[in-house]
Amino acid sequence: MKKALTGHPNMLKEVNKGLIKSALQRLQTATRVELCAETKISQPTVNAIINELLAENVVIENGVAKSSGGRKAVLYSLNSKLCYIASIVVEEHELQYAITDIDGNIIKDGFIEHENVWSIQELDEQIKEIVSLKKNVRALAIGVPGAVSKCGMVSAIPKVECLEGFQLKKHLEELLDVTVSLSNDINTVALGYFSEESKSNKEYACIHIGNTLGAGMIIGGQMVSGAGNFAGEIGFMQTDPEIRTKELSIKEMGYDDIILVVSKIMINTICLINPEVIAIGGKKINADICGVLRQNCMKALPEQMLPEIIYIEDERKYYLEGLSKVGVDSMNPAIMLVRQNNV
Repeated sequence: MKKALTGHPNMLKEVNKGLIKSALQRLQTATRVELCAETKISQPTVNAIINELLAENVVIENGVAKSSGGRKAVLYSLNSKLCYIASIVVEEHELQYAITDIDGNIIKDGFIEHENVWSIQELDEQIKEIVSLKKNVRALAIGVPGAVSKCGMVSAIPKVECLEGFQLKKHLEELLDVTVSLSNDINTVALGYFSEESKSNKEYACIHIGNTLGAGMIIGGQMVSGAGNFAGEIGFMQTDPEIRTKELSIKEMGYDDIILVVSKIMINTICLINPEVIAIGGKKINADICGVLRQNCMKALPEQMLPEIIYIEDERKYYLEGLSKVGVDSMNPAIMLVRQNNV
């Protein structure tokens, strides 16, 4: 059951503005009537908010709609050049970045290589340089190979030890005076894949097979983070006869052993969330793994319950796209309020 939002009228106004901006982001262009249908907001309210967003230069006129007779309706779109998002992938010895507009179009991108172990000061310097590449960067989205708490603290990140237990979100917001979002790497890949590839409101699981295992899960169109942002840490899933006390490492495993472990995890994942699609990627595998995993799953589960299994060749592409989406959403806090209240 949907919850009603109550409180100060200004809060409801901001929620409605957020819904309209989010709708324009999805639709690219829309008339006022189309925005009413998409958001379920009344026509007078849509008219008032569109006029306000036009005055703020957040929304611009973008031509007219085709007419079947009578006056042609004006099309509106978000002003994609109003501000920009910096997305940065943090890895053990490199940073990959992309600066995008709010439509996800890449303005600048590149790599920064680093031979030594990162320090906080070195990361600060490089991140500041990336953000300065384009004026009006309003949001910074950082992806890390570790767990991220709701307050923005990083943990379980052996590849970048200086970030272990570090309040990275707060630190960067104070350093750069921009809105900062932190995301786990695999969750962000799943979000990027879902945003680009989904044709309907499907359930997805995205599994990464590197030296360790990770997963991102989308249910009902929303990323599942869990109470402590620990959802998807499938490397801790128990698949052995005896209980393990630490995260599973497959660094030294042979291909057959990796197949067996991933098959067990996939079967458990299907039983838990019954996804329509499981997308698999990582340096330890290739596209041939999909057929083998499906055969193993069929040994334990009814064939009609099996999801479509897809190999992701370019995880980094979806990683950056997911980060860009996280950055755009962070500039629209009303949408986060709507999602939390399920309205």
